[in-house]
Amino acid sequence: MTEHAVPLAAWAALGYTPNAWQWDNVHTKTHRFIAGCTCRQCGKTMAMSAEIHNAMTRPADPISGKHPYVGVMAVDFDRADLPVMQWFEWYIAAFGADSAHINTNRHFIRLTSGALLRWFSSENPRGAAGPTYSDFFFDESQWIANEAWV
Repeated sequence: MTEHAVPLAAWAALGYTPNAWQWDNVHTKTHRFIAGCTCRQCGKTMAMSAEIHNAMTRPADPISGKHPYVGVMAVDFDRADLPVMQWFEWYIAAFGADSAHINTNRHFIRLTSGALLRWFSSENPRGAAGPTYSDFFFDESQWIANEAWV
């Protein structure tokens, strides 16, 4: 049996059914790649939501025991909310409301597995500084304040 990065039940809850090529060439591979999209209305938010899902559902590091710590930054919180809330709705639909805790005032989601997602606005470009993230995603990076990159 082939091991997949995301269980079949989770993909079904996300409304995604991979074709044979996708299973063979994407979902059965352990290496990952960056998808850079620049066109309009081509699914960038959905792609980021899927990447958030992959990052948040990985097991804890076997050596350090640390759970995934994922960050998302966009030009403002309204924009950052789009992929985060889309993923959160998918996750709750697949695993139930008790599987995660969300705090929209402090902008974090903690899964019962221990994984943590924080999302930020580049209006406070130093807001994400400090911890080491296992994964970090930027939405509309051309609009992120320069101070966030240093």
